[in-house]
Amino acid sequence: MSPPSTAFSKRKKKPQSQRGMASGKHTDPDKTPYVRATKRCVCSNLRKASRAVTQMCDKALSEAASGIRVTQLALLIEIYIYEPAELSVLSEEMVIDRTTLMRNVKILQNAGLVQSKDSNGHAKQLCLTPKGLATVNQAIPAWEKTQNHLVKHIGKGRWDEMLKDLSKVVDATRAQ
Repeated sequence: MSPPSTAFSKRKKKPQSQRGMASGKHTDPDKTPYVRATKRCVCSNLRKASRAVTQMCDKALSEAASGIRVTQLALLIEIYIYEPAELSVLSEEMVIDRTTLMRNVKILQNAGLVQSKDSNGHAKQLCLTPKGLATVNQAIPAWEKTQNHLVKHIGKGRWDEMLKDLSKVVDATRAQ
């Protein structure tokens, strides 16, 4: 498994509110309704925030030489929590389809971080290998430092409210 990309810009970026379309500095008035739509789009805004946080966490994990990305860390931790973890449980908990989940599990298996066991002809069960647990333990301090930075920047109370709001978003998608 290759380490996360370290090609992150060293240049300070302007806050989102001061850049291009986000600041309302578009030039075509016919596009105004589309600009408003994208600025208010639940999916686009959640994905934008997710990408920014993912990039920050991946950079921290790369600097810690953990050899994994934050998405892989999350999967390793979920496997560890539910050990022996069944794919259906992981799929539900992580809100990820089984095909994508299996693709991600295979990468971790090939890296020697996860092993699978058949459960008497039933669903596959996943466990961390000793190397997988060591990788998680190596990555956790970098993850905690990044997590603490973000929570401090957002504010603990606001972060606690955001967690509740994000759970409501997931619940709303499942209610359809």
